[in-house]
Amino acid sequence: WEEVDKKFEYPVRLILKISPRAKTITEFLDPSHIPLIEKIRGDHPLFYELGIELTSEFHMTNDNYLFRTKKKKKYLPLFEGKTIHQFNSKFSNPRYYVSEKEGRERLIERKLNGEIRKVVKELTKSLKPEEAKEFKEELMEICRERFKSGKWKLDYEVERFSYRAIASSTNERTLIGVVIPKKVYCGHSLNMLKQFYFEIDYDSQDIIQTTLDKKMGFDFNHYFQALFNSFVLDYYIRQRVSANITMFFVEELPIPVARTTLQKRIISLSKKVQKLTEKGDEESKLLRAKLESLIAKELFDLDREDMEKILSTFIYGNIDEELKELILKEF
Repeated sequence: WEEVDKKFEYPVRLILKISPRAKTITEFLDPSHIPLIEKIRGDHPLFYELGIELTSEFHMTNDNYLFRTKKKKKYLPLFEGKTIHQFNSKFSNPRYYVSEKEGRERLIERKLNGEIRKVVKELTKSLKPEEAKEFKEELMEICRERFKSGKWKLDYEVERFSYRAIASSTNERTLIGVVIPKKVYCGHSLNMLKQFYFEIDYDSQDIIQTTLDKKMGFDFNHYFQALFNSFVLDYYIRQRVSANITMFFVEELPIPVARTTLQKRIISLSKKVQKLTEKGDEESKLLRAKLESLIAKELFDLDREDMEKILSTFIYGNIDEELKELILKEF
């Protein structure tokens, strides 16, 4: 109630700039933050404009028949939001395990009945109904065999970036993500970068599987891990969310695509920070401070004053004050 009389002018252009699809209004409580949010947004492409996607795996209710509390041979761990933290895929032990065979079968059927069926339909739309039906059935069976034989991969078979879908703008940190190892399944409290994509080869009338790294041209998992866990993007998304970090909010994050040399530095630091964090090595803070400054200065063109303003908003929970100080020393 005490906020009611605090009026300020809101630039209409900012609505389309920050949220071009849904045109949602960012609820600034303090107008002094508007110039900084505009600066971070810049002219960077938004996540969804990169042509890549987010995905989820098993639902904790609908798929609970798959979950076991005891690990057995050929069972894989089921990761949940609480299993991970920033740069840490070993934050806590998994509660459940899933038979790789059963989990794989479930994911293959879901993939065939969803994404693959749509691609097959697109490929056959120019054919006559009778021809299309026969070709669809034949191609669907070929696709099924490619998954079963291992010619086509599923996301769980490779490393992938995942993030906690449940968070709050008043938590210690809002964006919490990490590159998780291969051969783990994920519950719905984790969303992930989709690793495999399907394209139509019209010359051969076939479907081709390609990878996230090929689409982007570099190791996007570790690059995105660095950006996602940065104070800069955390500050940015806190202006927009109150409770859950839905895919929609992440898809509208600005993602600067750096020049090759800078990309390599960010990816290298991202990998080192994760490795040291998972070991519990304090050196991870020093490297993380360097990574934060690289992202702020080189990608978003922010200065020390901007960073001080960003860090001053992180006051909830057990925030790492030492890390904040180390970051400012890099400016």
